[in-house]
Amino acid sequence: MSKNENEISNDQLRRIEQLCEPDRDDPLGPPAQLDSAAIPPGVDRRTFLMRSAVVGATVVITGAQMSCQDRTARATAPSPKVPDTPPLSADLNVVKQEKGPVMTTLDEFYKVGPGPSSSHTIGPMRITYDFYQRCTKLPPDQLAKATALKVYLFGSLSATGKGHGTERASLAGLVGKEPATVDPAFLDGLRDNPDQSFPVKLGAKTVNVTLKDVVFDSVKGDFPHPNTMTCKLMAGDKVLLEQEYYSVGGGFIEWKDTRRRRRIRQSIPIRQ
Repeated sequence: MSKNENEISNDQLRRIEQLCEPDRDDPLGPPAQLDSAAIPPGVDRRTFLMRSAVVGATVVITGAQMSCQDRTARATAPSPKVPDTPPLSADLNVVKQEKGPVMTTLDEFYKVGPGPSSSHTIGPMRITYDFYQRCTKLPPDQLAKATALKVYLFGSLSATGKGHGTERASLAGLVGKEPATVDPAFLDGLRDNPDQSFPVKLGAKTVNVTLKDVVFDSVKGDFPHPNTMTCKLMAGDKVLLEQEYYSVGGGFIEWKDTRRRRRIRQSIPIRQ
């Protein structure tokens, strides 16, 4: 549709205004306005009627007054531009396997875990739990130097993580909790009492972690995936272990230099 086709002439707007005159006190106007004669030329009828209905409902709910001309202008306004999807790194397995069949198992495909998001809640918890497991396998002499565990959220995880409970899910994974078995009350407790501190046993060493150890980092950047996380085990200012992860959707996770997609099986308890 060209720009000229989508423009409404002043004569057409005056004609629509005249239709509104008899029922100007009614915020929605008369039902006759929904007749096709009131639909400006070059405007998709279905889109116009749907938008008019939404605008009219908003006027009624809010109690606001809106002229017929303003309602018509809103119903025929161009659609907002949808932001381009950030590019994904060609090194990600989710990209390499997108053109072929993906082999998985039912317990991977149908994941059990807390909401509201598989990519922003379940994925981050699986990531930090995986990192916690890696830390426990370090030599005892390195673990003895550990002083802190840190998680850095980037991209979409940083931008929308608060609303998805990403920081709470990340902390839960660090303290050894898995999505399939974590008690929802634990996550709710972090929301209600965000200053809680939890001991994490790493060999003979114990490191305390809080929500402050989960950092909402850069939203924009050249990330391999929009849902990028970095986990670090620190010894003062020195990094003992660091791993970059990606929550690629559906609760699936990858990490930097992944040679193959790792399948992290979850034990799902059966309650009788």
